[in-house]
Amino acid sequence: MWGGGYFCEDYFYDLCDEYGLIVWQDLLFACGVYRLHEDFVQNVIAETKDNVRRLRHHASIALWCGNNELEWGWSGWDMGFGNKLTDKANYIKLFEWLLPETVKSVDPDRFYWLASPSSGGSFDDPNDQNRGDVHYWDVWHRLKHFTEYRKYYFRFCSEFGFQSFPSVKTINTFAKEEDKNIFSPVMENHQKNGGANGLILYYLSANFRYPSKFDTLIYVSQILQAEAIRYGVEHWRSNRGRCMGSLYW
Repeated sequence: MWGGGYFCEDYFYDLCDEYGLIVWQDLLFACGVYRLHEDFVQNVIAETKDNVRRLRHHASIALWCGNNELEWGWSGWDMGFGNKLTDKANYIKLFEWLLPETVKSVDPDRFYWLASPSSGGSFDDPNDQNRGDVHYWDVWHRLKHFTEYRKYYFRFCSEFGFQSFPSVKTINTFAKEEDKNIFSPVMENHQKNGGANGLILYYLSANFRYPSKFDTLIYVSQILQAEAIRYGVEHWRSNRGRCMGSLYW
């Protein structure tokens, strides 16, 4: 459950308990700078205690994680965070002191992980493939071939992924016949990653003949997605013992 989302209702965790699904539960912080003042801190503590108390009895919750990509954002890529030492101090205070202590006070027996990805905190190479968890996006954002996955032996790949278009049935709920071109305004406005339609076509042209019909293009994009995910999953599963899990986006 991603930090940029929300805490789900109880029925979601009930179903995970019933079906044996294990939940990595982020606290609700993602991809941004959080500047602390007393009212905000008290609000964060109250929100965290309230939701951890509500959910702690669920066997499905494996761990609480402080945030999504904040530590990596400071250390490994330009998220516009800048270099203000006060902001970095606020990060340490919130995610490596306040939140772990808050979680421990209401759920002392469940594991707290500082950030995703992280190698253990304090901005120490948080996306290191040899420690902690990793987010890997060279396949997709950097146009690397699927086989690139096989160069890496992550301990836990907590985020990777590959887009496809939604099913034709879904597209029919928002697009008229004249809109059924992936670069039409309607299709592009339903795509929240600005260059992604072009990325899908780039990978499609490298792996398949170009479809002649819109419906076929949509379907082949899903086969393409399945192949991309398969390459990563098969590689990491074959290295179980070093790699103990992966989560796809």
